[in-house]
Amino acid sequence: MRKKNESGRTMVEMLAVLVIFIVLSLLGIVGFDFMKNRQKANEVMKVAINIFNISRTKGLNTTTEYERMEVPKGVGRMDVKIADKIVIIYHDPYEITNGVVNAIKTTYPYQITQVTETDVGKGMTYHILQIQF
Repeated sequence: MRKKNESGRTMVEMLAVLVIFIVLSLLGIVGFDFMKNRQKANEVMKVAINIFNISRTKGLNTTTEYERMEVPKGVGRMDVKIADKIVIIYHDPYEITNGVVNAIKTTYPYQITQVTETDVGKGMTYHILQIQF
């Protein structure tokens, strides 16, 4: 019996390359999603801090409603009320996700809570993000 010299890759080598490719792809997708949430969190906080600074010039204990304001990219509608140093951002629950809230909590030192309220008269449910400065 003669020994043949075979050239090419073995199945194990090809599977190892495929596994490495899949792991790198998954890391890229997770990293992109994390950075997208971080970007949206920064935009939400930029708006909230601007509103808080505006409210400080008008008086801290006043309640002001802002109907037209700059909203973060990707957020369709956001109403803001300022009451007793708390910025309350109303939003659709699919616009500001848990990933965005977690990115805000890890990036900024402010106390943040999520609340859901229902307005029976209007038949609407508001998902509220409260930021205590």
